[in-house]
Amino acid sequence: MDAENLVESYKSGKVSRRRFIATFFVIAPIAAISAYWLWQSKETISLTGTATSTTSTTISSTTTTTSPTATSFTQTTTSSTTVTETTTIPPIEPELKEKFLKIIPNAASFKPVVKDGETIYYEAYDEGGALIGYAFVTEATAPTDKLEIVGFVDLDYKVVAVDIEALSSKLWKKEICEKEFEQQFSGLSVGELALTKDGGKVDGVTGATMSSRAVTEAIKAKVQEIMQK
Repeated sequence: MDAENLVESYKSGKVSRRRFIATFFVIAPIAAISAYWLWQSKETISLTGTATSTTSTTISSTTTTTSPTATSFTQTTTSSTTVTETTTIPPIEPELKEKFLKIIPNAASFKPVVKDGETIYYEAYDEGGALIGYAFVTEATAPTDKLEIVGFVDLDYKVVAVDIEALSSKLWKKEICEKEFEQQFSGLSVGELALTKDGGKVDGVTGATMSSRAVTEAIKAKVQEIMQK
């Protein structure tokens, strides 16, 4: 008999007052305990559902893990690495700068142009910071001579001036390093840089054809390299 039926039986006179009181104190605690456990069970289910929903939303973007209750969570780990590469541009050597200024007196500064860790040529700037051309240093080797060539090319890639010096102790023909030969290169474009006998506009030094050709070809190769920058 539950509490509700007990009360009805008491009101209708089916149960005496003494039996009502004795029975009520037995049924009431059981009913209270049952109600408490029912309420606790519902509360637990409600909390579990909320936690599952929140977790699913919060970790929806993070390795897949499956719990014993078959709830699936996804976890994604993102790693980002930034690599900064610094290239150190070597300054121009004072001795080389002095050689450049000998043929480009209006230049104020020189900026190295580096490729694969090697300086290819130098950009030349005036005092106002404007680019005025390209300076270079290269070598020419012939069977009888080893020569250093310092040169300057304008913004149209035409040779402005060159200065040729001997690197070997002996020079087959000193005329190869004199102004008469050097000045022939001024104003020439890359297509004109060849000896006259090879279809160009440079007269070779008499008796030093191979050295003259080596110098001309070295200058042409450097101008082409600058044009490909």
